[in-house]
Amino acid sequence: MLKKLIKKFLTDVVSNVTEENLEEEASENKTSDFLQLYDKIDSAESKNEDAFQGLIYSYFDFGKAVFKQYKKLKLKHGKDGSQALVKSKVKKAISKAKCSDKVL
Repeated sequence: MLKKLIKKFLTDVVSNVTEENLEEEASENKTSDFLQLYDKIDSAESKNEDAFQGLIYSYFDFGKAVFKQYKKLKLKHGKDGSQALVKSKVKKAISKAKCSDKVL
């Protein structure tokens, strides 16, 4: 997304602006500010990707733990009983404010 935006800025140059004028403006503006802002955006996007990947792993681990508990209880309590017990254990572990029947 950032790369598309930057590419657009680089390609959407007004036709009546000469290269000489662009060089003058670039020297007048602090180009390092743009570089710093670009680096800040790039860093934030990287952190966002890492956080999203961490979220996916957390969902996977949660599902794995629920399934492991279900398999363990299924031998003794059957399918329906083990589902009810797992649901109950999850509700106890997570506060009622964060856990509703719709989520489960």
